[in-house]
Amino acid sequence: MGSRIEATSEGHTSTGCHRFAITRDGGMVLVDDVRRRRAIWLLIALAAVVVLGIAVSPAARKPAPVFRPQVVGYYVDEAGPTGSLGSLREHVQELDVFSPLWHSIYPDGSVDSKVNPEALEIARRARLQILPLINAGENDDTFLRDPAARDRAIAGIMEAVRRYNYDGVFLDVQLLPENGKTFAGSRDLLTDFVRRLRDRLKAERKTLAMAVIPQFETSPDVSAIYDYGALARLVDRVALMTYDRHQTSSPPGPVAPFGWVEGNIKDALKKGFRPGQILLGIATYGYDWPAGQAGGFSRPTREILERAGRLGAEVKWDERFQEPYYVYTAPGDRPREVWFENKHTLKQKISLVRKYRLAGVAIWRLGFEEDDFWRTLRASLRPGAGR
Repeated sequence: MGSRIEATSEGHTSTGCHRFAITRDGGMVLVDDVRRRRAIWLLIALAAVVVLGIAVSPAARKPAPVFRPQVVGYYVDEAGPTGSLGSLREHVQELDVFSPLWHSIYPDGSVDSKVNPEALEIARRARLQILPLINAGENDDTFLRDPAARDRAIAGIMEAVRRYNYDGVFLDVQLLPENGKTFAGSRDLLTDFVRRLRDRLKAERKTLAMAVIPQFETSPDVSAIYDYGALARLVDRVALMTYDRHQTSSPPGPVAPFGWVEGNIKDALKKGFRPGQILLGIATYGYDWPAGQAGGFSRPTREILERAGRLGAEVKWDERFQEPYYVYTAPGDRPREVWFENKHTLKQKISLVRKYRLAGVAIWRLGFEEDDFWRTLRASLRPGAGR
């Protein structure tokens, strides 16, 4: 007995439980097969669109770069356990930039050289960028005011760059008030010096970095020599020396209070520096004052902690300033007050580097740090650590 065939209103036919579509040549195919084939072709088309979208998407072609701040290590040759050489040997793999204090500019424009061949070789083997720290050998701006001394200084710097095959220089001109004299009036002269030096360095494809004293809540007598806006257009990197908020000549207080440091980051950005130019200064030391009085002296963090242990002093944490301190009384002495930077303040400062996407940190200096400093640095800089 044959199947019962019924016509439908949609041009389909039905044979019992099966429905057929009539083809152009009069044949018949199952309607379910037609729908299945259409679904398959639709899925293929959608897959092609997805694959094509992935192929042409810039984000898919190039993943977002991982944020990895640079680490600059300032180096000073000094006898004893707080010299920088031992720290460089042990922790060179943690650094990106090696900045040794080997050259100074004197008032007549002469530039001296006191290079440590062993330290230089360690840095070269580790493939670090080498930017020697070049400071003012005396608190005197004659090399800025006298054109002949200025030109001699720039020539001397370039001679050192070529002789030691440096990658550039790290300029550190600090001219501090003395006997009532300030150097704010030499602001344009310093900018001109930096511009001339930059032109010479760039002609030889070298880097120019510069350390500057912070200007937020800092006396203009100390910091006004730096024209932040002009310097931002000249230097590749700028290191904010965000420490010494309290120092030898001030009463006791935090060395690098968190709010002050952040205020100086904002100030530098407002005045023209880009986040990718800024290196945040990190201190590895503190100060020891007569309690409540000026007249303190600096100590490396490692010595400060060792002394606290020997004296049984209780190290406390100041929540407002985000910095540790302690008070002690040495035998035969009056009470003294110590504020200092350590691994905990380091972690806080790196949180600011991440928050503002800064270029990195500049550590003053190798050899002063406590044992756990590098472990904290490594963990804080690890990708995703700040999330």
